[in-house]
Amino acid sequence: MNKINYFYTSVSEEQLPLTENPRPIPVVNLMTLTNQNFFNIQVVSNFILEFPAINYEYQIFLNNENVTPKSKLPLNLEKFKIGENYSVNMVSLFTSINSYKNESLKFDIKLFKDDILLDEMTTILYLKGE
Repeated sequence: MNKINYFYTSVSEEQLPLTENPRPIPVVNLMTLTNQNFFNIQVVSNFILEFPAINYEYQIFLNNENVTPKSKLPLNLEKFKIGENYSVNMVSLFTSINSYKNESLKFDIKLFKDDILLDEMTTILYLKGE
């Protein structure tokens, strides 16, 4: 069994400095920490893998744009042996500085082994405004 068990975003509501005018969120700005008007987005994922994490790669997309290159799962991830499989937890941190009320951020994650796509999952963060 090689699959993505869960994939979700986590943001503290106190961190959301949203402006009134909606327009597209530049993907490039999600990776910078140089602006004071930003909030952190944690993307939490869990994988169920047949072998230790060294043989697998992942890739994360935001609004269909590649925001992380295909990368090996870090070796220092929290992992548990469950029967014949491994449960591996990963948290990825992104930063948004140009976000607007009533927009959404769509995150996709893909799991690979030997360049073969094993599984993929989507989660959407809705930025609610008043």
